[in-house]
Amino acid sequence: MRNYLSLLLVVCTFHMLSCDRQDLTIDQERERILRNGAEFLRNNYDFSLFNAAIKLVGLDETLRDSEGSYTIFAPTNAAFNAEGIEFPSDFEKMDRDSLRFMLEYHILPTAVYLNDIGYGQADQLQENLTGRYLHLARGLKQWENIEPPFYVNGVESKIANNNVNLSNGVLHGLDNVLKYQPGTVREYLENLPDHGLFVALLKHFDYWNRIDDGEIWTIFAPTDQALIARGLTAEEIPNLNPADFHVDILLKGYVHSRQHILRSDLTVVDHLGGALREPSPGGGYVISLDDRGFSLSGPVPGVSNFTFIRMATFSGINQNNYKADNGVIHALSGMVIYPDEARRQ
Repeated sequence: MRNYLSLLLVVCTFHMLSCDRQDLTIDQERERILRNGAEFLRNNYDFSLFNAAIKLVGLDETLRDSEGSYTIFAPTNAAFNAEGIEFPSDFEKMDRDSLRFMLEYHILPTAVYLNDIGYGQADQLQENLTGRYLHLARGLKQWENIEPPFYVNGVESKIANNNVNLSNGVLHGLDNVLKYQPGTVREYLENLPDHGLFVALLKHFDYWNRIDDGEIWTIFAPTDQALIARGLTAEEIPNLNPADFHVDILLKGYVHSRQHILRSDLTVVDHLGGALREPSPGGGYVISLDDRGFSLSGPVPGVSNFTFIRMATFSGINQNNYKADNGVIHALSGMVIYPDEARRQ
């Protein structure tokens, strides 16, 4: 009888405990196994600077929300280092509202996994927390066991740190900080450091007003050093007589209307067979794009045939894909047409 009562007590106790236990839903089980966005960033050294910035502006509470669903495009520490940010205290020197805007620009209010982006797709638009759109791109799958590159606004997210599952979304690490400034490409270009001489050249030759704010633009902007190397200094530019130059030949290769070309587009899709074609007074020329920069081919005064002229390389991995509301800017380390080559004979 004692054995029977003992067994009955065990059965009753188990039954009462099982009645109190709530069944785990799929979401609850996911949350128990995975960390939310805030917890993942807090425990991952590679994103410690991004985490410090997120905490400073209070966005960690947003990324801790179990009811939300987010995509976090998180720049690595190396990405911030390339922008001159070495320590968490560096963020404290920034305007708090501007910093929050920049961070929100890196976050979507919905989860977007790699499988949501088609192979060979260059411009899947996704709205971020600021209400602006990010351009997501994924390369063509050429080998069965090798995933093609994945890009956000032209910035690559390496396989080693993308598509990280969170309890409330997904995280993709970025090799560079996304660069965006509200407003037009003209406003962005005028505020970019190391491009004052190119802006002065555009204004002096009455090209500045051609960049209509109502259109989409891609601008390849030579740096100040590139112009100085060709004698285009702050003192010399005002002395140039526009009537002495084929202005379109000198400048139009850098300024392209109705084009929105991120650096990643060069490896995801071809533009008009891999080249941009623009008219010029002497006929036409072709800008051929690749990973290093672009090459110019076309007529030059005194040269009758259509010929290769030269290549200008991009001015560093973190000096391109400057995104404005109506286009994008890339910095170049050289010029594709030298001033003397565009002079009227």
